[in-house]
Amino acid sequence: MPRTPTVGIVDAMSDALFDIERLSFAYPGRPPVLRDVSLRIARGDFIGLIGPNGAGKSTMLNLLTGWLRPTSGIVRFRGRALGEWSRRALAREIGVVAQAEEGIFPFTAEEVVLMGRYAHQPPLVGFDDPEDRAIARGVLALVGLEGFEQRPVGQLSGGERQRVFLARALAQCPQVLLLDEPTSSLDLNYKRDVFRLLERLNREQGLATFVVTHDVNLAALYCRTVIVLHDGAIRAAGPPDEILDEALLDSVYRTTVEVLRGADGAPVVTIRR
Repeated sequence: MPRTPTVGIVDAMSDALFDIERLSFAYPGRPPVLRDVSLRIARGDFIGLIGPNGAGKSTMLNLLTGWLRPTSGIVRFRGRALGEWSRRALAREIGVVAQAEEGIFPFTAEEVVLMGRYAHQPPLVGFDDPEDRAIARGVLALVGLEGFEQRPVGQLSGGERQRVFLARALAQCPQVLLLDEPTSSLDLNYKRDVFRLLERLNREQGLATFVVTHDVNLAALYCRTVIVLHDGAIRAAGPPDEILDEALLDSVYRTTVEVLRGADGAPVVTIRR
């Protein structure tokens, strides 16, 4: 019987994963995108990063993945500077779900998920290993796509494709999951399903989760910590029911909002006419 991989297991000596200290970044010839940002991501965290367009959210994620190098400050992963890790080693530790995927549509769901196993394979070895295929099928079942293994990704709905990409990241057996707008093109039902799945993985397997999202309400409903990024700096960070208020959101988004409370006490943000 295919086994489901264990994700989110960290060194028992420490629950620290990312330590970001006084991080700044600027593209050549342009003003800083991020200024003096410090934060920590630990095992079991479920963090939502919100903020308006141009706040620096995607840049922040690219610095955590190592695709960008900071102008100043440092990003440490498990106590080592991110630049000291090889790409292959990082791929065994950090799962990434990007905002858009190109060039994967000729592949089946199982083939896409198997791409997440490359860092665990010796160089020049294919994906015929039975353990890799068992892991791929296990994570597809985990995200609710059992029986979709041979379905071409191009024939799947947007929500199903997003779950395939999430399964690929989980196939890496990572300690932390980084997601960039994972629900940006999905309808309300699929948005909820993706966040419910992330919450379950975080709660049941301790998978540290850091998600960039424009959906303030989903972040408030599912994330235990929300970070508000504005003009490249952290304006607020903490439990959503404590930090998300009208004055903060009005100033950050430059509009007029109303913050209500749902039946469970979670903030619900609406735009005033």
